[in-house]
Amino acid sequence: MDTRNAEICGFLYVKLVGQRYIARKVRKKVLVSSKVWKRLWCCIKKLGSGIQIQFDKINRNSNALKQKVKDNSVTIGPSAIIYRIHSKTKQFAFGILQGKDRKLLLSLSTDSETETQRWMKNIRYLLNPKKDCIKKSYNVSIVDNAHSKAAGLIGLYGNLTATETGIFIQSPHIDKIIKSFKWKEFGQFHLMTAGRPEDVKRICVIHTTKEFCCGTGELYLFCLDADKLLQDLVTQGRGPKYRQKSLNFNKIYEVSKQHNELVGSFSQGSNSWSILDIKTDWYVYCCILHM
Repeated sequence: MDTRNAEICGFLYVKLVGQRYIARKVRKKVLVSSKVWKRLWCCIKKLGSGIQIQFDKINRNSNALKQKVKDNSVTIGPSAIIYRIHSKTKQFAFGILQGKDRKLLLSLSTDSETETQRWMKNIRYLLNPKKDCIKKSYNVSIVDNAHSKAAGLIGLYGNLTATETGIFIQSPHIDKIIKSFKWKEFGQFHLMTAGRPEDVKRICVIHTTKEFCCGTGELYLFCLDADKLLQDLVTQGRGPKYRQKSLNFNKIYEVSKQHNELVGSFSQGSNSWSILDIKTDWYVYCCILHM
């Protein structure tokens, strides 16, 4: 995304939290808080080092925003945190934290998790342009809950890579690892299959163990390639083709002559390896001991 002239527009459900100030050249006016959600047309564009959110097509008779249409805007700084929030009436709400006190400035929402994550991603990249994604990584964004907040993962997002030693998440803006985990901190992984059709199998559920900083619980990672991400998590970064193989030489394997055909050969009077061609398209390696 070219952020210099980029602009994001669309309908959002908006709820203002507390009394905040709108941006004006001459003086500041209070943007009156709203206790209810309003469906408004929003335009978000780059403004200096931050962004400006413009609320257009507002009902002039509404008491929620007592300003003229052209004056309804909020300026967001580059250090703002975009994260998922809990709402009693909006299932897919997200908020914007700003300032040293990290108070909630604005609440926004859409009608699905996928749409909410798309808005969050675009706003984040307007604030801080992204770099090229590293190979074999997945763009993820945490769906915040009580467990993730207790672990200090509020608003976590980035490029996730699974390796044999663990998981690390790299910032999409700079070459820096912002979070890393060891495999012993996680127990199980699966995809969320409930919800709206566009959200099915796009959220990876991670069950944490007692080794995790906050103990057992669940973390939710949104990813458009969640099915591939799940394979890498289950195989601990070894890929979907990886299968753990072990040979137990203390057991005797009997192979039926009706389903197997011996294609290897072994020299008489010595130990050697033979390959059995099994009609089920996989191979068993047996050590044949000459009696």
